[in-house]
Amino acid sequence: MISNDVWSRLNPATGMAGGISYPRWFLAGLVIALACVTWGSGAIVPHLSAGNGHVNANYRDGVSESDVFQEVVNDGWFPATISRVGVPADDAYVLRSASLDGDRRVPAGGKAGVSLRMTVTDCAVLGRRDLPLLFEVEQWWGRTTVEVTPEDPLGAGPCS
Repeated sequence: MISNDVWSRLNPATGMAGGISYPRWFLAGLVIALACVTWGSGAIVPHLSAGNGHVNANYRDGVSESDVFQEVVNDGWFPATISRVGVPADDAYVLRSASLDGDRRVPAGGKAGVSLRMTVTDCAVLGRRDLPLLFEVEQWWGRTTVEVTPEDPLGAGPCS
C-alpha cells in the first residue's frame, strides 16, 4: 500500500499530454490559410470556366451536323497549358473533331477558343442535359482533367 505522504508528493499531471499552445494554434491556422490560397490560385487544380459560345447547325433527317465554338476562361492566378480538348462519350452525339484555337498556354485571366465538330444523333436526349467540355491541363506536378460546363447549354443549340 502507498502512503498518503507519497500521493501528496506526486504531480497528478505527470505523463499527461499538455494543451496546445497559442503559437501552435497560430501555425495550424496559417497552414490552413496557405492551403486555401494555394487551392484558390489554381496552382493545384486549374480554375477554368466557360465564356461566350455559339452553335452553327445543319439539321436534316433527324441528324444534326454541328460546329460548336466555346470560349474558355482561366480564372486562376497561374497560366494553364491545355494539351487536349474533348467531350464525354455519349450515345446522343459523336464527336468528329476538337481543337483549341490559338495558343495552348492560356495566361491568368486570359481566354482561349475551342472548336468542336459533332454529329448529334438524338436531339431529345441531348436537349435535356448539359454538354460539358473536358480539358487536359499540364501542371507543374503532372496532368489533370478539368470539366467546364457552359452556363448556356449547347445541347439545345444543335437541334434548333
